[in-house]
Formats: sequence, C-alpha cells, structure tokens
Amino acid sequence: IMLAGVPPFYGESAAEIFEAVLRGNLRFPTRIFHSVSPVAKDLLRRMLCKDVSRRFSAEQVLSHPWITSRGEASSMVDLT
Repeated sequence: IMLAGVPPFYGESAAEIFEAVLRGNLRFPTRIFHSVSPVAKDLLRRMLCKDVSRRFSAEQVLSHPWITSRGEASSMVDLT
C-alpha cells in the first residue's frame, strides 16, 4: 500500500480479497503499479511468498538489491 496506494491483493469484496491473500495471489496492474520498480516488486513477491520454505527471511530482505540501494531506480539488477 505504501508503494502504490493499494494492496497487491484484489477482489470485489472483503471475502474475495481474503481469498487472494490466502492463495498468495499478488497482482501488480501496470496502471496502478507503473511507478513501482521491478526490483521493488521482486522484493514484495519474495516477502509475501506463500511457500514458507521459499519466503525471504529478514536477513534476506535486508540484503535484497532494493533495500541495499535504498529504493533507487538506478539500482536495476538482473533478478533472474
């Protein structure tokens, strides 16, 4: 919400939004998230990963390129 003004989970009702959260169904519509960098979206995906074994730890978050670059857009790196 802090990056784009809306959460990355969508639904027509509170129940649909809750289901999207439970499924881990993140969405970044271009018209809303156009100003959010790919590196920031990558970090969000890794922090909100439903699979606990793949979800980032606090240490991993703190060493992610978006954090280490302090959110600067010029810090684009290959995240593949």
